[in-house]
Amino acid sequence: GISSSAALATLTVGSPVLEKDVVLKLVSIVASDKQLKIVKKKKGNDCSLTLLHGDVLTQRNAILRALAGPALHHALDHVLMGGHSAASRHGGSVVSALAISSLHSWMSVATNVRTKETDATIVIDQLESYLEEKAFLIPSSQATLADMDLCAALIDQQQEGSGLAFGVHVTRWMTTVHAQMAQLGAPLPPLNTAPVPLPMPAFFYGTEPFIPLAGPAKTAKDSKKGGAPPKVDNSGLTEDQKKEAAEKRAKKNAEKASKKKKAAPAAAPAK
Repeated sequence: GISSSAALATLTVGSPVLEKDVVLKLVSIVASDKQLKIVKKKKGNDCSLTLLHGDVLTQRNAILRALAGPALHHALDHVLMGGHSAASRHGGSVVSALAISSLHSWMSVATNVRTKETDATIVIDQLESYLEEKAFLIPSSQATLADMDLCAALIDQQQEGSGLAFGVHVTRWMTTVHAQMAQLGAPLPPLNTAPVPLPMPAFFYGTEPFIPLAGPAKTAKDSKKGGAPPKVDNSGLTEDQKKEAAEKRAKKNAEKASKKKKAAPAAAPAK
C-alpha cells in the first residue's frame, strides 16, 4: 500500500496541557488535520512537536511559532503571524524580520506574566503607553500570536483574582484580541474589563448622504428676549449679519467714489 506523508508535523501533548493552554488549543484548531497530526495523552504534561524530518521541539513558544510559520509551510502565516513569517525568511524583508523578532520578545513577556516572574501591573502600564498609537503589538492588520499570548496571560491573571485594572488603550486592545480569538474558536472565558470611556472612531468614505448641520444654538440673550434663534438662509448668514455686511459694502463704495472724485483732473477753462 501507499504510505501518505501529508502530515508535516506531529504534536504530542497531554490533554491537561492542551485544555489549559488557550493559545496552543487555538493553533491546534486552526491548523489543518492534513498537515498536523495531534497525539493526545490522557495524563501528563507532555508537549512536543516532531517535524517531518525528525527534528523535535519541546519549548512551548518555539512550538507555537513553528506551527504558525515554517513547520506547516506558512499556511497560518496571515492568520497568526501578520504575514511576516514567510517574508522574513532568508533576509527577504527587514521589516518582517524585525516584526518577528518583536513577536518573540512579546511572547517572552507573556511567559513571564504567566509564571509571575514579571509584575503584570508593570506590563499593563507599559502596554498602555505602547498601544496609544498602535492597534497591535507588531505591525499587522489583525492580532498575531504575540497579541493572543499576552492577552491570554493577562486574562489568566485576572481570573486568579489579581484585581488588575486596564487603561483605555489596553482595554480596547484586549477587547479586539479577545473577539478575534473567540472568532477563531478559542475557548476563552468572558472578558472582565470596564467599558472603554471613549466613543468608537468614525470613518468617512465620501459616499455618505449630505446631512445639514443644525443652526446656531439659542443664546442667553435670545432667551431673555423670549425670541427664537436668528434664522439662517442658504448663505449661512442671519438677517442682522446680512444687514451689517450690506452697510459695510455701502460705506466702502462711498469711500471709493470719494477718492475717485478727488483724484479726477479739473475741467479746462472755456476760451
